[in-house]
Order: sequence, then C-alpha cells, then structure tokens
Amino acid sequence: MRNKDWVLVVLLEVFWGASLLFVEIPLSNITPVLLVYLRVAAASALSPVYIVLQNITYRLTRRDYFDLFVMGLFNNVIPFLLIVDGRVLGRKSR
Repeated sequence: MRNKDWVLVVLLEVFWGASLLFVEIPLSNITPVLLVYLRVAAASALSPVYIVLQNITYRLTRRDYFDLFVMGLFNNVIPFLLIVDGRVLGRKSR
C-alpha cells in the first residue's frame, strides 16, 4: 500500500471511532432505531451529491438495486443498530 492509502485508512478509523464515541449523547433523547435511521439517512442523502460532483455514471438493473439494498442492510443498518443497542443495554446494566 502507498502512503496515501495508509492515510485514508487512518482517517477512516478516526471518523468511524469518533462516531461511535458520540453515540451516548443522543441516546438520552432518542431511541437506538431512530439514531441509526438518521445516521444512514444522512449518508444516503450525501451519496447522490458525491456522485454528481464526481460525475460518476453507471446503469443499474433492478437486481443491482436489490443487491445494494441487501448489502446496505447487512453492512450498515444491522451492525449500527446492534452497536447502538448494545450501548443502551450496557448503560442499563450499570
């Protein structure tokens, strides 16, 4: 890997870790499901902006949309929900 790749990996770790550190703050006011929904919705809203700015073009079939939906569910929604819900359960057991 090049140095640029390592920098990007470290930045990804910093952003990922920071987002998990600040999960506790909104959980005092909203449910874990709503928190995960807002997090995924924000990323979903920013993705088309990135695609337009980068001038990315591609054709998707119905099968592609289904595959992307399933991948998003298993790679984003379910893990985030389990992490946030685990924080809530951990806080209740104290």
